[in-house]
Amino acid sequence: MRKGLLFLSACAVFLTALIGLPGAATAQELRVRFTNPLCREYVYPAPLPTQSGQLVKAKPKDIFCTRADLPFNLARPDGIYAEITRVLQEPGVARVTFATMTYSHRELTAQLCVLEKRGVQVRLILDGGADKKSAEELIKCGVEVTPVQWSGHLHHNKFILVDYLPQTGRAASLVFSSANFSNPGLTINHEMWGFYRPLQPSLVVEQHRCLAEGLIALPTGGQPLAKAFNECRTRVARQIQRPEPLQFFAIPFDSKKLVDILTSQLRSSKIAKMTSNRFSFPAILAAVSLRPAGSPALQAVFDDDLFWMGVRPEPALDIEARQEAGGGAFGSDPRRIRELEALGAQVRFAETSAGAAQKMHSKYTIFDRLVVGGSGNYTASGMTQNFENIYVFNDPFVHQSFLRHFEALWKGSTQRGMMPKANIEPK
Repeated sequence: MRKGLLFLSACAVFLTALIGLPGAATAQELRVRFTNPLCREYVYPAPLPTQSGQLVKAKPKDIFCTRADLPFNLARPDGIYAEITRVLQEPGVARVTFATMTYSHRELTAQLCVLEKRGVQVRLILDGGADKKSAEELIKCGVEVTPVQWSGHLHHNKFILVDYLPQTGRAASLVFSSANFSNPGLTINHEMWGFYRPLQPSLVVEQHRCLAEGLIALPTGGQPLAKAFNECRTRVARQIQRPEPLQFFAIPFDSKKLVDILTSQLRSSKIAKMTSNRFSFPAILAAVSLRPAGSPALQAVFDDDLFWMGVRPEPALDIEARQEAGGGAFGSDPRRIRELEALGAQVRFAETSAGAAQKMHSKYTIFDRLVVGGSGNYTASGMTQNFENIYVFNDPFVHQSFLRHFEALWKGSTQRGMMPKANIEPK
């Protein structure tokens, strides 16, 4: 009870302070970026036969990357790590709250420890089943780490909430992603990242505060968390009513609303272009089956794990893979993709390096005007059960950013018939 009261008090204090900030009523700053790794070409020792009998000489450049490519991508001045560094080092940062499933990033840890020593409050929210060793250095330097342990609900949120000192006059800002805070997630994975720096208090940002404070105060979840979160965001919504280029859907609390939007768009939109690390959600299959005759085919890019698991299922799977498949057998994913193809969808696979823990990890779908995307995979768990931060974007510039990324990813990904017959990773 005491933690719940502290949570409500914290939200009220921040909201009261924010409402008086100056700024244009609808001026916003939202940029969507992608890791877009730059990697050398990896050539096979000898050409490999493909599923269709042709020969392939190399893995797709800038799609397949190894850990040898990690240092270059980490050091890129236009890279995601550099962008996050600029956010953290801005003058007047007072508090930084990270939410992620897992955390393992040495360079980021060093930065956060420096911030903590300077008097910036740093907080980390993790899944309760994640390996805590990666966060030990943060704990040693004073970072507050909260493991979320609501049974049956994987903490799969991925965002950073940044608060500034009152004298700066700045509204809180938000970084959100499909990526965990790991070295591959910021460099060689294929990931979506959003940087939202509103000039005025933002309902979307304050909804993230409601969620973060709720998870910290009530990490075992359940009805107390749901009640506290909903009361907080209802109060915020009464006081911040401005147009924004995105809406926030907090899964599992907003599952029905999000699934209704996603399936409605899949049925009616001419454009439908999808990326996901995992796939097994029956509602998507049902919606695709109802697309009008003559509609352009759904295009989808998945990680090549889902191709290889269909060729040679393996029983040993990590917890994320099992839960992301909806709590069932991981082998269901390849079968669902076959069903998607049977409905006329065009599917390609991004050939990534399992040896480097590299993933095609973006999760979004582009429609005629809207984009739906965020941390959640298109699985029953990702859409209805896990803690996920998912967004509906309604902005023409953001829409174009997603389209450009998808077209490049589609061009670099591999049709089923051109996938190699052997799963060999060239050095």
